[in-house]
Amino acid sequence: MFANTLDKLFIYNLGDGTYLSKHSVDLLREPLPLMGKKIWFMAGCKKYYENGLEYTANGHWVSVGVTLRIFHSSRRNEPYLRDFSSH
Repeated sequence: MFANTLDKLFIYNLGDGTYLSKHSVDLLREPLPLMGKKIWFMAGCKKYYENGLEYTANGHWVSVGVTLRIFHSSRRNEPYLRDFSSH
């Protein structure tokens, strides 16, 4: 699914809540923590779960609100980088 060199993925979609469908969110949030890597993934989505969704799976914190976040526990406090000066 991902190359071995991928370290961090943040999909910056300018607040477009339609970027990830509920089906896509569910497809990502279930297998990513089980990949055997220290995942750091974040992407915007609509708020599909009324009260949000937050849980831990295989050492990964998973949170779904207006953003899907999947972070390994050792990477949870890492900041995301927003340097778009090269674009």
